[in-house]
Amino acid sequence: MDKFLEQRALCPVFKKYAYLLTGSTGPIPTYVYEGVKGYMDRRLTEGGDAVFRGEGTFTMIARVREVFGQMLGCSGSDIAFGPNSSAMFCIFTQGLPFEKGDNIVTSRDTFISMAYALDMLRREGLEVRYVESRNGVVPTQAILDACDGRTRAVTLCHVESSTGYRHDLAAIGAFCREHGIWLAVDAVHSVGVLPVNVEEMKVDFLCGSDYKWMMNFCGVGYAYVSPALRAVLKQRGAGWLSVKQLFATGLFEADLADGASRYEMGYPFAPGIFTMGEVASRYLALGKRDVEEYVLSLAQYFYDSVRGRKDVSILSEYGRGHDSALASIAIPARYGVTEKKLLEKGVAVTVHEGHLPEQDTVIRASCHYVNTREDIDRLVGALGELMG
Repeated sequence: MDKFLEQRALCPVFKKYAYLLTGSTGPIPTYVYEGVKGYMDRRLTEGGDAVFRGEGTFTMIARVREVFGQMLGCSGSDIAFGPNSSAMFCIFTQGLPFEKGDNIVTSRDTFISMAYALDMLRREGLEVRYVESRNGVVPTQAILDACDGRTRAVTLCHVESSTGYRHDLAAIGAFCREHGIWLAVDAVHSVGVLPVNVEEMKVDFLCGSDYKWMMNFCGVGYAYVSPALRAVLKQRGAGWLSVKQLFATGLFEADLADGASRYEMGYPFAPGIFTMGEVASRYLALGKRDVEEYVLSLAQYFYDSVRGRKDVSILSEYGRGHDSALASIAIPARYGVTEKKLLEKGVAVTVHEGHLPEQDTVIRASCHYVNTREDIDRLVGALGELMG
């Protein structure tokens, strides 16, 4: 579609590579680069509190909150910004009230940052229940069956980074809300390419980062914290941005902000927030459903292009509602396919190499709205050359 090609034209990396690496690090559009550079140039030449496009820093950040609220289906006051998704997830884990013997339910495929944060709770007496997957699928019913009267929360990656499996958050959220269980979600691999509505999905906490599908520089994380969760979440820290009245020198008791900004500690990476807001605005203008249909069609095109080929197994074709923009296949490790070899052929893609001859090598293609079928064709062609 022309509107996606227009966005692709703004990403110079495509002049060099068939770039299918967004699941690791996204491409940078020129408007993001120019936005950050422009901010830094003004700080360099004008000094003082950064002024961006003639508006104050905090006015601009407030505007980005509203844009993110539109993208996530919530109020802008429910949005907090921070350094990365791992730090934002710890707002939830470090503040969750529980007693010894309570439990949290999660997936065995969950990203390691979430697993490590949950392990800190395990050391304090919280049981962490891992639901196993089979062929990449974590059945919704298995998650629900793992919950009981002492389950305090279910924590999941909306899209599992290792498998590309997309959880049915609406079904899980409805169950959790009915049973008084908090639902916390890492949405790194969905926000920006797949529709997310926290209120419709009954999500209580959601976090993510800027440098993958949001096509931004590293340094910004975001979180949605529902009003109901804010009312019970213990706050372990505070800074000068956490309070209702900024710069209230002489007041030594923190009058915390009513909204999620209470979880923001100190001066943020402002230019990254501004440019991430621009990416979000463009995503909304493209249309959430149009983007979803397009990226899923690219993933399907990849599957169809390799289906039936010798020594190729499709790993992440889960069907409508569970597919995502992460499309993975496996090939025998004996072919010696590596990221470096594919890069030499002009294809940037994630490769998880098998370490023994009998192990498979996994190729993960990240299908963004700035990608095209030609990128997939180049990947499939390069694999054909390397596999003989």
